[in-house]
Parts: sequence; structure tokens; C-alpha cells
Amino acid sequence: MKTPSSNNNSLTLAKPNTDSNPMKTTKTSRFSKPSHILVGSIAACAVLGLASSASAAFYNWHNTENGPVTTGNLWNDGANWTLGNFPTAGDGFRIEQYGADATGTGTIIMNVDYSAGALGASAFFGSETVSIEQYFKTTDAKGVHLVNGGSGPAGSTLIVKSAADSLLTGVAGTIDGHITFESSVTRSAPTVEFAGGSWATNSGSLRFGNTEQNGVFKVTSASGTIRPTSVLVLAAPGSVGNANRFARIEFKLAATGVAPIELQAGSNPLNFQSDATGTNPFKLNVDASLYAGAYGGGGGLDVPLITHTTDTDRMFSAGNISITAVPVGKGAFVTQTDLGTTLTLTNAVDWSGGATPDTQWATAGNWGGTVPGATLDNTIANFPTA
Repeated sequence: MKTPSSNNNSLTLAKPNTDSNPMKTTKTSRFSKPSHILVGSIAACAVLGLASSASAAFYNWHNTENGPVTTGNLWNDGANWTLGNFPTAGDGFRIEQYGADATGTGTIIMNVDYSAGALGASAFFGSETVSIEQYFKTTDAKGVHLVNGGSGPAGSTLIVKSAADSLLTGVAGTIDGHITFESSVTRSAPTVEFAGGSWATNSGSLRFGNTEQNGVFKVTSASGTIRPTSVLVLAAPGSVGNANRFARIEFKLAATGVAPIELQAGSNPLNFQSDATGTNPFKLNVDASLYAGAYGGGGGLDVPLITHTTDTDRMFSAGNISITAVPVGKGAFVTQTDLGTTLTLTNAVDWSGGATPDTQWATAGNWGGTVPGATLDNTIANFPTA
């Protein structure tokens, strides 16, 4: 991967090229490392071409099918795109990288602010990794569209970064628009990860399907609560035994837990189209490997994961929930109620004497004296033994 400059701004100056441009007119140079940086201003928007395009264009990132293959990794470097510029307001694009393309490019850095002028079609089709380090807005019906179809190898990965973890810009990333997974189950799942960045509140829905459900929606940390307008499942979820037929939602707990997803907009934020409601089409994984916070005492410590405020549908069945990397001797529970899905971390669980998840579940001391239910069922899941 290209090592970016230590300068943390995302807006680049056009600079004169005195060798091939005797009239000294301004040209944008090709580069893979930022050099001349302009602190954000009104004039910078014009340099970046963010004013509305006279007519929409469609761009492809240079790859083996749309040569010449590029090894550049900056979004605002026109040499990386087929039309010699980068997409501006109203334009559409498609990035499809094969394995060799992705190896040569490394992480693509999305360093253009689209808050004042949204993009059109925004398709990520291959094995690329893209770091979202600015305001990424699209008004396309499918929004951020993770396709991974046809000849695409592995699924693409979009990481919405915090300002502190950005590779270049020093700005927290934001997605504004729908997020749609539409990927073949025979391919690796594409991923959208919120790693300190945000999803503009109620700016779009989280969608899985048309004909397939193969995608990972991951929250490792977030600058605020993730609030999609709805979660749509557009096709039947398939059988429990086929892991690829389930949309996956993952949380990796940071030191103090994770901000929840809230499903609160509209009368039915969980909308299982082409299927009956309550069919639990999602898989949930909670990874505690980075968690350094406290575990609860007898009463436990609750970390809200997904909050339902207007919908009682269950997103997960017991067999589709997993919790990993809980320390030996600690306990972790996932419970689902009409209010949502909650992770409970308990301090010490005694698994001696043939104790089972059912018996430990029924032990009042693990719950501060109040047992939510007598036994495990499809609304309460995963009391790991170690």
C-alpha cells in the first residue's frame, strides 16, 4: 500500500506543470502520495469539482478490464479513473478490483467531501478495500451498493474511519444514503464496517437481497448511534444450515462497549419482504477479543446492541447467535425482547458440578436476583461455557 503523507488534509491543490505547460495554466498532477494541501475553503470545492456537473458521467476505477492498471490509491487522483478525473456531484462510478489489482493499489482512500453534492450510482464490485475518510453521500436508489457478482473474487470492504484512525484526511468518515448488499452466496461476503465513523442519522436503510443475502454489517466502534431508517430483507433467508444465506451483523466490543443500532423510524423498521415477519434471517456475532472494560458482578453489565422501539420482530434465532473471546470464568448472554437485543456480561460463572447453560440461566445470582426466563428459548441465546 502507498504510504500517505503525514499531512492530514483531504483537499489537494492543483499545481502548475512548467515542463509540459508553457502557458503556465493550472493542471492537476497525478500522484499517489499527497503533496500540496489546501485547508478546506469555498475555493477548494471548485478545485475538487464538487459543483454540480453539467451532465452526469460514469467512471470506472482503472483495473485489468479498464486499463491501464493503476497502483494509485487516492480517490481524488484523476489518473486512477477512466475519464481522467474523479467522480463529482451527480456522477456514478464502479470499482471492481481483482486480486492483483487490490494488491497493487492497497487501501483506496476516499478523501473527497460530497456533502454539498451527492454522487449517483456507487458500486463496489470486487475485492477492493476502501477507507471512507470524508463525507460520502449518494442519492442512488441502492446507495452504497456492494455487488460482488459475476467474476468478482472476494467481497469488497468499506471501512468508515474515525478522525484519529484516518490514513490521510484527519476527518471522520460518514456515509449518507442507503447501504445495499447484493452479493452471490458463492463468493466471499462484502463488508461495511463502522470503525469510529458514522452513518448520517436516518439517511438510508440497510438492505440485504434481491436474490441473495451475503453481506456483513459490522460495528467495531462508532461516533454515535447507528440509526438506519429500516432494515430490509428482500428475499427468503434460506436454511439455517447454509451460513452464506444469512445477512450477518457483527459487533467487536471496544474498551467500553459499542454504540447500539437503533431501529426507531417508521412503523415497521424490520421489513422482511418476500417472507413472513419473525423468521430470524440474520446471524449475530459479538467479538469480545478487544474488550478491556469491566464485567458485571452478580447483576451483570448490559451493553445494548440493537434497540427496537416500534417493532417486535426477532432478528436472530438462538442457533444464529455467537459470542467469541469471552475470558474463562466470565459469562456473556444475548437476550432478545420486544425492546431489542442486549449483551449482558457477567463476572464469574461457576461451570462445576455439571452446570449447563439452562441451569446457569436459572440461577438468580447471575442476574442480580431476577431471572428473565426459566430456560433458553429462541428469544434468549448463547450462554457460553467458557
